[in-house]
Amino acid sequence: MDGTSILGAMQALQFGAQAVNGILTLKVGAEVQTKAIELNTQIIAAQGHIMQIQSEYALTVKKIESLEKEIMSLKAWDAEKKRYNLEQVYIGALAYVFEPIKGESKPSHWLCVQCFDNHKKSPLQRSAQDPVLSARGRGEVDYVCNVCKGKISVFYNVAPDKPWKGRSPETNS
Repeated sequence: MDGTSILGAMQALQFGAQAVNGILTLKVGAEVQTKAIELNTQIIAAQGHIMQIQSEYALTVKKIESLEKEIMSLKAWDAEKKRYNLEQVYIGALAYVFEPIKGESKPSHWLCVQCFDNHKKSPLQRSAQDPVLSARGRGEVDYVCNVCKGKISVFYNVAPDKPWKGRSPETNS
């Protein structure tokens, strides 16, 4: 059933109600008037049911449209997430690392793990601070997520375009 057939049913019931009202204005027997009133009551009830069905139909159409948009969004996210790999970018620091397509000019970048797992792309940004001597006795800088405020600490010369790859931090260039 679509909106057109619901509208057609409503119009037919309205025509029937008008016909019943016309019968009631004629000078007819009490028995005919009683039956006409019963018919009119049933028509009014049917109109109420059709209006309820029409309302439910409209809600169903909206829900379907919303679900179709969500499916499209999930398909797009699924394609996009294939371009990133979860990697250890430094000792104890995980990030999603961008895998460029050959010839693509998009810059290297890291994405926040927590945001990525929530279907959000949030690049980690190097903080403006100078390298800080870490507990390991190395100069480290923070990369911070602007969305969830999460952060990772890496050796000062490790960056998305200069991966760590498990080497000693001092030899990373």
